[in-house]
Amino acid sequence: MEKTGGGTARAWLQARPAAWDRINAASLFLVGTVVLAITEAGPQPDGATPWWSHLLPLALGSLNSLFRRRHSFLGLAIGLAAVGWDAALGGSVCAVLVLIDLLYNSTKYGGQRLRRLVFGLSGALVLLVGLKDGSGGNLIDGVRSALQVGALLGTPLWWATNVRQREEIAAVAEQRLKLEREHAADRLRISDLNRQEAIQTERSRMAGDLHDAVASRLSAIAIHSAAALAVSPGDPRAAERDRAALESVRTASTEALEDMRSMITVLRSDSIAERPSPSLAGADNLLDQARAVGLEVTLEGNAPAPLPTAVDQALYRILQEGLANAAKHAPGSRARIRFRTEPEWIELELENTPGTRRNHHALGAHLAAPFGTGVGLDIMAERARALDGTLVAGSTDDGGWQVTARIPSKTSNSVNEKVDA
Repeated sequence: MEKTGGGTARAWLQARPAAWDRINAASLFLVGTVVLAITEAGPQPDGATPWWSHLLPLALGSLNSLFRRRHSFLGLAIGLAAVGWDAALGGSVCAVLVLIDLLYNSTKYGGQRLRRLVFGLSGALVLLVGLKDGSGGNLIDGVRSALQVGALLGTPLWWATNVRQREEIAAVAEQRLKLEREHAADRLRISDLNRQEAIQTERSRMAGDLHDAVASRLSAIAIHSAAALAVSPGDPRAAERDRAALESVRTASTEALEDMRSMITVLRSDSIAERPSPSLAGADNLLDQARAVGLEVTLEGNAPAPLPTAVDQALYRILQEGLANAAKHAPGSRARIRFRTEPEWIELELENTPGTRRNHHALGAHLAAPFGTGVGLDIMAERARALDGTLVAGSTDDGGWQVTARIPSKTSNSVNEKVDA
């Protein structure tokens, strides 16, 4: 309990420097009064100044502690005036106490100019005392006096300088600790931002995979089911068409489940290498699926091989989305796919004619609402931009649709890492 109380008192004083200054001034006056009473009380010679008269300069000198922090020059002036006043009264030990306290306060709390002034005055005083006592050829007495005064004045100067340096070192250490804490907090914030960015990037990649790998399968399912619903029950070929539609739906749903299973495996695994890697080598399957939903697909030219992984995957996804859009928005149309190879570019052009009126009327009502969001075009354009390429999409003069993607045939390693569709 005593330690706790003492620590609380010290903390209270440190938080209130003005109170500590008042305590220091009162302590100096009290100690000086006791010392003066012990050393000066008693019989005095006739005409001598009463010992208690030195209490007035002692009280004045004690006031320098009240100004040592904010008005150091004023505190120095008050202290020197008190020392001079005491000397005019004949001198006493009080002048020594005030001078020691004055030198300590000025050196510890004063600015650089005040400290230089105090050191200069102290040195000048030591020199004057040595010259005075050493005058007349008595060099030994002069040196002895100079050493005594130097020790008297040098002790508070050294002590205050040492305390000041320690406090400055402690302040620098505290500031450094504060900066290190701020740097640690900044590193945590940066790490959190990097983590959030990585999460957002992975979410975008997974969104692209969901759209490309699964949505196209679901689109095929919707198209086949809509085609089956559009057949008149009295049509003699209704049963055959229903069976064909069901087979196509089963195939598309099985492929969609396989894609979902592969994506779930990737999500549950720490290895990115297990991620499915679509390639133009499997473009024939895309063409067969497009033909199965009623598109007339023709291919002009072949994609060059081998291609960088990022370029190969991006072209595959763009082709997949373009065929899915043609099947959704222009059923029964003719789709023409053309690859053009230049020294530094690969161009993929996909153009389809307007859908047949009968099929478009029959299927459009079922597909327009759930699939007409425009997300596919945004994803295709984003894939091309990620490889420093371009993608242009728009309607043709005959009412069809055309998509043209131009992608550099060579990509850097950073791009290959960035585009992992």
